[in-house]
Amino acid sequence: MQSVETDSVLQKRLKGEVCLSPGEVSAWQDAGMRTVSAFQPWAPNVISAIKEGKLLPAPAIMREGLTGILPSYLHTGPPVLLHPERVIPYSESERYERHFTPNVSLAPPVSKTDKSEEDGPEECTKNSPSTKSVESSSRASTSGTTNNKDYREYDLPTDTDDSSLEQSSPSDAGDEVTFPDIPEVDSTLEAEIEMIRRVLDGKIPNTKEAKDNFLHEYSKLRVPHEEILNTVNHAKKSLTRELNAQKNRFKEELEKKKFLQKENNRIRIESECRLQEAAEEKEKLVAEVRRLKEREESGMNEKYLQMNMELEGRMQHFKSLYNDLQDENRILREELKRLGVDIVELLQRDKAIMNGKMKHTADIKSDMSSKLLQEALMKGELFFRRNNVLKRERIHLVD
Repeated sequence: MQSVETDSVLQKRLKGEVCLSPGEVSAWQDAGMRTVSAFQPWAPNVISAIKEGKLLPAPAIMREGLTGILPSYLHTGPPVLLHPERVIPYSESERYERHFTPNVSLAPPVSKTDKSEEDGPEECTKNSPSTKSVESSSRASTSGTTNNKDYREYDLPTDTDDSSLEQSSPSDAGDEVTFPDIPEVDSTLEAEIEMIRRVLDGKIPNTKEAKDNFLHEYSKLRVPHEEILNTVNHAKKSLTRELNAQKNRFKEELEKKKFLQKENNRIRIESECRLQEAAEEKEKLVAEVRRLKEREESGMNEKYLQMNMELEGRMQHFKSLYNDLQDENRILREELKRLGVDIVELLQRDKAIMNGKMKHTADIKSDMSSKLLQEALMKGELFFRRNNVLKRERIHLVD
């Protein structure tokens, strides 16, 4: 039973080592690898053989027996990109939707992918970052082989980037701020890429003079772009200062506007209060005038009533006097008739006497105006004088 189990184990082990040569199998057996266990210490000769790499066979995928089956690109080393220009960098991946696989045909042009793009942003702040990057790239190229190339994604500042910087700068200053004209420089991107490619390919000799010449040429290519960047930075600073000035001016105008609004509101409230007071005063004056008119009308009515009452009293008095005079005249006529005196003759005689005596006063009496007669009548003088005359006549008749 044990022999059957050992035979099956041997068959499985031989099946896994089917491609091993008899020499390798015998070396494993001689070194005692069959007795190696994870729970027991290993022999010193086994440890030394493992360290030297003599006992460990090559991986099954790299054995010579399978060379006909493996593809050709696995025989020369690690895989290399056949079309590196179609690789979409991470900076450009934001244009595509993340849940879809980007289309290779929409990849950016070759001019955007190169190692010098890594040095572009740093050149805006430092004067000599390009020299350091070129030195590091030259060291890497000299230490490595030309077969193992490093294809990476970088962003290089180009003329389009400079123009985008110009367009992104604020334009709030208007015509007050003037900037120097930015010169138009031809794109040196292809020349820079070619120089860096020469460094990566190791075509530049590893000497100090060659490196200095390379750095000098590369810096000459970068000088116009650095000048443009400096000009753009200067324009940006000027625009920033102008923008701050405009903001301060706008803030002052806003404060003035708020102050004027408060002043207008205060004046409006004061004018409304004054108008309200004037309207109330007008109502009071109108009421006072109406009250005075009513009082005056009531006083005039009382005065007229009082005058009417006085006139009515005087009329009653005059009527009573008239009645008394008529009674007295009637009595006198009866008495004269009883005595046999002719009233007509008596009156004619008295008239002649009166004409003789009063001749000199007749003219004066005839000239008396009707107004004086009316006034005398109103005052009652004629009545009193008539009473006196009658009294004298009565005395004369009695005598």
